[in-house]
Amino acid sequence: MEMGRCYSRLQDWTLAVQGFLRAAESYRIAAMLDSAADAFKEAGSHMIQSDQFSHDDIISALTECLSLMDGLTDLRILGELYLSVGVSYCRLRCFQEAVQCFQRALGPVAQQPPLLAAVLHNLGAALNSGGQFTAAVDYHRLAAGLYGSLGCRGDQARCFSNLAFACSQLGDEEEAAESFIHALQGFRDTGDHLAEVQVCESLAECYLRQRKQQKSVQLYKQALSALSHCQQDSSGSVRDRLVERLTAALRQNLTVSLQRPHPLRSHQLRPHSLSPSVTRNSGITQSPGRASNQQPDDQRGEGQGSEATGRQDTAEHCGSPLGGTTEGPEYMSITPGLHR
Repeated sequence: MEMGRCYSRLQDWTLAVQGFLRAAESYRIAAMLDSAADAFKEAGSHMIQSDQFSHDDIISALTECLSLMDGLTDLRILGELYLSVGVSYCRLRCFQEAVQCFQRALGPVAQQPPLLAAVLHNLGAALNSGGQFTAAVDYHRLAAGLYGSLGCRGDQARCFSNLAFACSQLGDEEEAAESFIHALQGFRDTGDHLAEVQVCESLAECYLRQRKQQKSVQLYKQALSALSHCQQDSSGSVRDRLVERLTAALRQNLTVSLQRPHPLRSHQLRPHSLSPSVTRNSGITQSPGRASNQQPDDQRGEGQGSEATGRQDTAEHCGSPLGGTTEGPEYMSITPGLHR
């Protein structure tokens, strides 16, 4: 085992694997099952980092490890082995096998909060990767809460980020945004600028889906600010992508602002004066021998006094042959320039 670890520190993965495999066989012969399982686990993990081993070689080593674990009784060792093998399966993108390992680890680590948090964290992530978002949500929440009680802000932030992704995939954009905000605060607290960039970008996209363009613009700007503290973007590709998306968000925000109806000014809301009523000859029944514009003296005052009432009647009975008509607008509609 020590020889394998020495080669591992030298990053000579092939020789490290050979050392771990020899150790595993020796431990198995000596009936030291826990050490043999650990050696097979290390062999499988190092095979993944080397290009000298096939997928079948890696699966064979991991399977040997799992077969030896049935005889183990130390709960901590069992939990750690299931966790490590599950992580190796994730790296192979064998998410179903990974989920099974993490689920089998839950029992042994139930009374060990740090290990339990790691198992819940990885189980949720594996379910996310396998597209099982509904099942993943509860594990993300449990892991985030447990990491919080342990004071592990960085790991808690990662769980919130995973939870946000799952919620977004399930169409719950409100909880997704809230979880991204928690993740963002955690990464800021721990000074993880690269993770801060990633969460800012994801939260900006979440806001765009909610049509909150102004907030998305702010998040893209924050992502660019956080990126200035990172060394990983030597090619500038991340910055170029963020600038492109910021520009698109600004355009969307401008388009929405132009389409939004503007409130009317006070002079636009001033009511129009009504034009005096004009009576058409065809709408009046005349007595024989009387001019069309003549009325008895005792009716003129009544007619003038009922002018407003006459207009109201006109609006209500415009199809009646006895009704008159009014010229000019009856009211101004909400949209300027449209009159009825």
